[in-house]
Amino acid sequence: MAGTQKENFFLWGVWGSRVIRHPFLTQKVPSPIKNIVIGDSFIIALLESGKLQSWGEDKHGCLGLGQTKTSQPSPMEIKIGENGERVEDIQYGKKFVLARTDQGHVYAWGDNSHGQLGTGDTAPKYVPTKVDGALRDDSIKEIVCVKTSCFALSNKGVVYAWGGNANSELALEDEGEKVFEPLPMTRLVGHTIHRLEVKCGETVVAFLDPIGPEAGGFGGPRGAGALVPEDSGAEDSGDEKIFEGVDLMRKVTDLCQEWWTHLVEIRHGEPYEFDPKEQTSTGREVQPSGFDLDDNVPFDILTRARYDMDQLIRSASAQVAEIRNIPGTKYVKFILTMFIDACRLRKEKVERTMGARQLVEAKRSISQIQTFQIADADDYQADIKKISGITAHLQRMLDQVRRTGAIDVYCKELQNSIIQTLECKMLCHDTTMECLRAEHSGGEQKASSIKGPLKVIVDRWNSLKSFSLYNLYQACDRSKHNFGTDDELLAWLVQKSDDKIDQLIKIDQDQAISRDALIPSLCYDLLVENAELRKMTNAYQLRVLMMQKGKPPQGHGRQGKQ
Repeated sequence: MAGTQKENFFLWGVWGSRVIRHPFLTQKVPSPIKNIVIGDSFIIALLESGKLQSWGEDKHGCLGLGQTKTSQPSPMEIKIGENGERVEDIQYGKKFVLARTDQGHVYAWGDNSHGQLGTGDTAPKYVPTKVDGALRDDSIKEIVCVKTSCFALSNKGVVYAWGGNANSELALEDEGEKVFEPLPMTRLVGHTIHRLEVKCGETVVAFLDPIGPEAGGFGGPRGAGALVPEDSGAEDSGDEKIFEGVDLMRKVTDLCQEWWTHLVEIRHGEPYEFDPKEQTSTGREVQPSGFDLDDNVPFDILTRARYDMDQLIRSASAQVAEIRNIPGTKYVKFILTMFIDACRLRKEKVERTMGARQLVEAKRSISQIQTFQIADADDYQADIKKISGITAHLQRMLDQVRRTGAIDVYCKELQNSIIQTLECKMLCHDTTMECLRAEHSGGEQKASSIKGPLKVIVDRWNSLKSFSLYNLYQACDRSKHNFGTDDELLAWLVQKSDDKIDQLIKIDQDQAISRDALIPSLCYDLLVENAELRKMTNAYQLRVLMMQKGKPPQGHGRQGKQ
């Protein structure tokens, strides 16, 4: 009966293609409602009990009732979670839904064309599907959506992002147009986020914790005087200072032990163990080695490991700053400094692994070239098409390898070796096509012996131009890199440009591999000379800016010939 129905909420205004000019009372759900999601032609109600009910029509799966349930006239419960999970929040993006439960889990369903469901693919989901990836070992306390972009805030103050990224709106280091699984926002490292909000429908605001960040989210307070002895206001005796120093040493040791335990649990970046006898001598089940983990673990887990290590480094550095001026803390500082160095070494190893894996994956992508599947045939056009297709893919691979960051000598040497290999392979293809054309012409057209090597020089020249400060600035602007001042921005641009220019100069030093015997050495010398001049120009621009700012010119480690 109408008299026993529960009055839920009023609606008015624009709803989809309709305009509700008078408040419309909805009284479909017999239980108290905490919040609702309104789509173009459907509604999802979050009840005070933590359950979800949906009704209406939607072909994208937002009803959450299954693939066959695209229309539901009356409220029907959405099955979500396990072990009695209660939904605490629900958000609606562009044709998809996110829900957060009281156990800190995130579920998603609906359209997934931009990877906004965070499930690692683009297939739509018609029932709530758990978002794992980097969220697997974290507890989420807040979720927000902006069109096809998603953000989640963990209890540790870490922000994760995934989904549509065509304009770098996720603000991640990953510049792909689609991010299929949650990734931590490493540009927020060092700050504990308290709350997320969306303003003006498209702008995400992250509020900092007013109390101050915790120690990387793993224990006691950071940067808030946690270990600093209180000032009693009176002059302390020598014995009291000694006891305070002992107490401070105990607190630092306990805190470092807690941090160290978390660092060991991360495992990535740990020293490799290659002695199988030592691994099995204890009789316990053999665990995957650090080498196996680094070689096979998903890339997003390595990204999260690097983020956690950054947090530990910042936490320990903040404690060093707190006790810097306290007398008698020499050994305390020594312990903290040792811990910071251990974290940095492990972080560098993780970054080295990430860079090496990116290079290796780029090299292995050669097996995905579809033109390799073309059947061999004595057909001139088919042969030319096959070689041209492979060469085009190799060129894209070469550009990708050049853009990949290399943080140490070993990765740079691997990068240079792959570049040289790809250039030699493309040179062979160009020479082969010249021979095929000459053979097909019946002797009327001669094969050129220098066309291929000249193309290599042209390609190096084009790559050199792509490393200009202007092009790097545009890429930086698209990626939404945040720099404190214009000085820092220009210094970063100069360093990045010089690193890439040095790469070309380094490759040219292996002249037996990088140069062709039939091309005059003057062509290669001019290219190298141009690279050196570009480095000098970069250094000059940086020095002029510093002088205009009234600062002494900063020495730049790699300025080319002066």
